[in-house]
Amino acid sequence: MRRGKIIICFLIILFIAKLPSVTFSATYYVDSSAGNDNNDGRSVDTAWRTIDKANEMMPQLPVGSDILFKRGEQFSGHSLYITVGGLETDPVVIGAYGEGPKPVLKDDTHIICTQKDLGYIHVQDIFFQSPGFGSAVFFTAENLHNIAVSRVDIRDSDQNGIFMAAVNGYLIEDCTIRNCGLSGIIIYGTDQDWPPITNGVIRGNEIVNMDPVHGDGITLHKSDGARHGDIGPNHLLENNRIGNCGENAYDLTSGNHITLRHCEGYGSNEIEVLIAADDVRIDRCYFHDGNRTGIYIAPSTRARISNTIIKNMAAYSLTIGDSSGSGMPVTDVEIFHNTIYHTANTWVINVIQGVHGLQFKNNIVFTETTAIPRFVRYLVDSSSPGTTQSDFSNNIWWSTNGDTNKFGWDNEKNEFFVFAHWQDIYHQGSNSLFTAPGFVDAAGGNYHLKKGSRGIDTGVNVGIIEDYEGLARPQGKQVDIGTFEYLQQKSSIFLLLHGALFRAE
Repeated sequence: MRRGKIIICFLIILFIAKLPSVTFSATYYVDSSAGNDNNDGRSVDTAWRTIDKANEMMPQLPVGSDILFKRGEQFSGHSLYITVGGLETDPVVIGAYGEGPKPVLKDDTHIICTQKDLGYIHVQDIFFQSPGFGSAVFFTAENLHNIAVSRVDIRDSDQNGIFMAAVNGYLIEDCTIRNCGLSGIIIYGTDQDWPPITNGVIRGNEIVNMDPVHGDGITLHKSDGARHGDIGPNHLLENNRIGNCGENAYDLTSGNHITLRHCEGYGSNEIEVLIAADDVRIDRCYFHDGNRTGIYIAPSTRARISNTIIKNMAAYSLTIGDSSGSGMPVTDVEIFHNTIYHTANTWVINVIQGVHGLQFKNNIVFTETTAIPRFVRYLVDSSSPGTTQSDFSNNIWWSTNGDTNKFGWDNEKNEFFVFAHWQDIYHQGSNSLFTAPGFVDAAGGNYHLKKGSRGIDTGVNVGIIEDYEGLARPQGKQVDIGTFEYLQQKSSIFLLLHGALFRAE
């Protein structure tokens, strides 16, 4: 019996010896004023001093280890290279510790990851000041995954703010990026045989003053290499505010299944939103005071713009089609429940080459100009509402001077046409009106409908179930025309009964 127990104990010891060793992650601290690179870095009191030391030790760190920079300190001269990843339950955190302002990485100092097969890495609470040539935050390698950049501030980068490629699952949120030599956030394709970047969220960021010639706010872009690799699908951009970009606020030119929601763009030198990708959804956005075009669509299939305000563009509010002459198609575009407030002496809507299946419904188009207003232009040879299979119905059109003599241009016939011809000759504008929309305060930017507006209950159901503010459609017998659903005033008896029924449920 005793011999049997000895054998069992021996087998247990042998089994334990064969188990893989478990190394637990740790937190390492960097303090540029009181640290010392001869320390172990494992506590605030034994912090390292330099980024060089962090780079030296990085390959030896356990999976999931964190590197934290002391708040209120500055670090410069050398970039941090990430070569260790984390786990879903224990991500790597490159961030801050202590109290006070964010630690500052300056003068050619970046955070870079080019090590393949890493994941669950969070970069957060860092301030980049003049990070120099390149991108302040740079992730590109084969099979990167689950990368997050949060609460990062970037100022005066020679090139880009945040650059990502070949990442599956990314999050960029609550960052501020200003005065970059190129663009704010770049989601980029690759020429390598790597899986393209996909499944990302960009939200709550403020990006202003990108390069006055080439800068975009947020760009989803093919690579510029020989293969022009595309990005992958599934990108959500929401609650971002972008202003004063040299090119475009939102440059959506690669990928598919892209949603732009609750975003703002203003003051761009070229276009507030360029759509040259497939299956793009823009909903509840505000684009205003641009130096040229509001939204430009080409080439694209299955784009939808809904519940969006386009205001005060210096050129066109909407351009749909390809002006290069290459005939790149724009098909199955849906433009529903938007408000366009146009003040420039230009065409409001510019329809050009390659457009088929354009649906333009439940929109309010309002022009305020001393010149004769011009609403819809069909520009390219053999282009007209008929040849482009367009359907403009249930819209309200209005100009403060009430003139419709140059409502549209038919390039096929080489002539202007009036609103009445828009309806009876071109068979467009069924159930549409040329009438004042009845805004609460157009001059003040309040485009809600007031009581008595002819846009109330005169729209057609196109499947948009909420308005700009999330109010359910319809509130009355039918959906309303425009961005906002009119909230019907209920009697006090109705409200009491409704409340009683709600409580009973």
